[in-house]
Amino acid sequence: MLTHGDYTIGWVCALPKEQIAAMTMLDEIHPDLPKHQNDHNNYILGSIGSHNVVIACLPLGKIGTNPAATVATRMMSTFPAIKVGLVVGIGGGIPSSDVRLGDVVVGTPDGIYPGVVQWDSGKAESEGFERTGALNNPPTVLLTAATRLYTKHETQGSKIPQYLDDLKRNWPKLASRYSWSAKFTDPLAPDGQPRKPEDLRVHYGLIASGNQVIKDENFRDRLNQQLGGRLLCVEMEAAGLMNDFPCLVIRGMCDYADSKKNNEWQEHAAAVAAAYARELLETLQPSDVIRERFMEDILNQIGESASKIEATMDREQNSKSLNWLTSVDYSPQYNNFLARVQSGTGQWRTRPEHDEIRSLLRLVAKHHAKVFIVVDALDELQVSDGSLAIFLDDLFSLQQMNNVFLFATSRNKPSMTKMFDNGLRLEIRARKEDVEKYLDNQMEKLLPPWAQGNQDIGNLIRNKIVESTQGMFLLAQLHLNALVGKTTLKGIKTYLNSLPTGSGPQVYQNVYDDAMRRISDQPSERQRLAVEILSWLTLARRPMTTTEIRLFLAVEHNQTQIDPDNLPVSDDMVAVCAGLVTIDAESDTIRLVHYTAQEYFETRLDLIATAEAYITKVCLTYLSLDIFDDEFWEESESELKSWWWQKYGGRDKCKDFEDDLTQTKNGLKPAGKVMEAYEYASKFWGHHAHRAGEVDQDVVLFLKKESKVRAVWRMLPNQALYPAALLFGQDHVGIRAAAYFGLDGALSLLLRDLSNSGTPAIGRVTALIWATQNGHHKAALVLIENGADVNAKDSSGKPVLACAVQGGHVEAIMLLLNNGADVDGETPAGRTPLTFAVEQNDQEVAQVLLDHGAKLNYSDKGGRYPIYWTDNRDMVHFLLKKGACPVAVFESGSRNVCEEWGI
Repeated sequence: MLTHGDYTIGWVCALPKEQIAAMTMLDEIHPDLPKHQNDHNNYILGSIGSHNVVIACLPLGKIGTNPAATVATRMMSTFPAIKVGLVVGIGGGIPSSDVRLGDVVVGTPDGIYPGVVQWDSGKAESEGFERTGALNNPPTVLLTAATRLYTKHETQGSKIPQYLDDLKRNWPKLASRYSWSAKFTDPLAPDGQPRKPEDLRVHYGLIASGNQVIKDENFRDRLNQQLGGRLLCVEMEAAGLMNDFPCLVIRGMCDYADSKKNNEWQEHAAAVAAAYARELLETLQPSDVIRERFMEDILNQIGESASKIEATMDREQNSKSLNWLTSVDYSPQYNNFLARVQSGTGQWRTRPEHDEIRSLLRLVAKHHAKVFIVVDALDELQVSDGSLAIFLDDLFSLQQMNNVFLFATSRNKPSMTKMFDNGLRLEIRARKEDVEKYLDNQMEKLLPPWAQGNQDIGNLIRNKIVESTQGMFLLAQLHLNALVGKTTLKGIKTYLNSLPTGSGPQVYQNVYDDAMRRISDQPSERQRLAVEILSWLTLARRPMTTTEIRLFLAVEHNQTQIDPDNLPVSDDMVAVCAGLVTIDAESDTIRLVHYTAQEYFETRLDLIATAEAYITKVCLTYLSLDIFDDEFWEESESELKSWWWQKYGGRDKCKDFEDDLTQTKNGLKPAGKVMEAYEYASKFWGHHAHRAGEVDQDVVLFLKKESKVRAVWRMLPNQALYPAALLFGQDHVGIRAAAYFGLDGALSLLLRDLSNSGTPAIGRVTALIWATQNGHHKAALVLIENGADVNAKDSSGKPVLACAVQGGHVEAIMLLLNNGADVDGETPAGRTPLTFAVEQNDQEVAQVLLDHGAKLNYSDKGGRYPIYWTDNRDMVHFLLKKGACPVAVFESGSRNVCEEWGI
């Protein structure tokens, strides 16, 4: 699979319609990758030619220079290998320059101006408006590619009409909006007849960018005059990007920035701009991109840029206020005061984002002989999106600067210590006096009344536990908890005399065995609650909040509502688990008391034998609650059926339900958690069902609830791989979901019922893709036996085998090949499954394909051989030994892999 470091081209759009247009131009659409916790961008990943591309879009309703800068900054943080960028979308044309609707404008330097000028950044002068500050020129590598493309257009013509035809053919549901129409009108064209795509023109020159929409022809013309008549286009995002996001701005003309502004041309203009961007990237030499600096290096200047943005916002607001109060110009006094303000003072406090921390640390490290970084309580960063590993990778990369020293503290968890294999480690144990103080404090709270205040009993407990635990607070806590239920002095002495010495695995196992005995001695209701809590904490696929666990524990089988009176109390949840569970009140997180407890239950699943089946039933019941009925999704139906639907779109609709849950004094604080619990159940119910193994009738019944399963399906990862027509057509989403999770037993029953009812075999291609890509070969076999075509293709034209190769599961790949899958089945760009194996540097899968006759030197439509797709020396050697041709010849040049790798 591709990683964040494989994407080198960043593509920014302001509007969803621009991102849709960009997506249609991709040769391949890639699966989603994890994002930073604070990265709220919407990404589409894919490739054009040899370039891996990240397409980011501004949040809905956010336009202008500052939101664009935020999107680009977050994108560069999440995808640190990005080297150059494109800003692609719609703009308003300047008619005096012969720019017409449907044309393309590319921002390139013109005389004293760079490719983009910010028209609303400046000061009033008697002669007019003088712009202050300066923006960077577009990257030279992109200007070179644009020059090459200009020459090609002049001599051979443009491929833009061809790409627009491809859009109509490959995305038929979009064709009516994004294609040229004879109904289009252009008030400045002869007889009102606009230019057709084959007649469109690409203009190179100056673009003006600002934070306001221009829809006044007089203002537009004055602005053009102030810029020497050089202006071609106006727009609203590029100025916020040019200094910190090396990019080329590409705009399709949708209006003339006048009072007649309308939306008629917007989608088609977005498609035309995206088509030009695709042709540019196909012209861009990969070797030129490799030589560019990483944008991560440019991010070192982000602090200064952020200050400029804040200062600009302050100046704008102050100017508006002053103009409202009086027409007198107070700017001299204001600038005088501003000049004397201590930089950075008087601002609100914010929680720094990951990229800001990284940039600041790197900047500090460059300016000091020695830098010591201390990270406290690293284990408390409980996230499931991979941001912990990214954060540590950043810190480790800083250490390579030679002057950076890292000190981290954490509980002694194997997952943490493994990350520091190459470092020095010191285990810190408590002093005897510290353990004694802890015990004295806790004995007053935990011991039965008859034992409290008894000095002899206290001394006995203190001495025995201190001797046994050897400075391990956890063991002291667990041993003391074991005394809570003792009813006699003999019971206390018997337990204390049985305590082992040390802190080895057997000691922990004995303690946990004793805790489980105490749990089993409780009344049946408390015993059941403890087992359910321990089941969730042991088997949950991500860290759980206390509120989520309480909601799930309150679920009653076959009930369609949650009774607030059935919500367990947090203190009881801790008490019934005999000291094995702890709650962090600040983060509302509930967890097992120690990683050794997790290991204990993972090796003693017999203690929670039916846990996976229990969790599956709870998840399915939760997903079937009345609150999540069809009406719940009704207002968001259009979003639900579209690929950019936000998975937390139902939070507001849960508010009344959450208010009902808090009517009783149960201490529940569910704000937002009802939907988070829905998200967990949607994503992971199938994983729990798969591990439960048995075919449960509740699972089959749920999979037959089309509307419920469709809503759940949108919460799963990577659903943006397929357009809405495929996701929400008339196929059987239950079959797809069963295949996705590998529920082969349920899948067989569903297919049998469909066959008995005479329903046609719809949706099995998509199901086969998910089964093989996720490595569920048994489910894939069930589908093949029921007629699924192993040589079918997904909506983008990618064969099932290529999708399975991307999953990397050899057994599933072998199943397809042994059942007749074409080992050289092509995508529309001519890529074969072998190219995907090579791209992922998966030698095992590549060997399987070669053993089944895959062509090693088969070129795609761009002339690229499989060896072209790797960036790994070992894979290069592997392919060369197999007889790969080291030279790839394609339209824009040739590439010798051996020369590049020095082989």
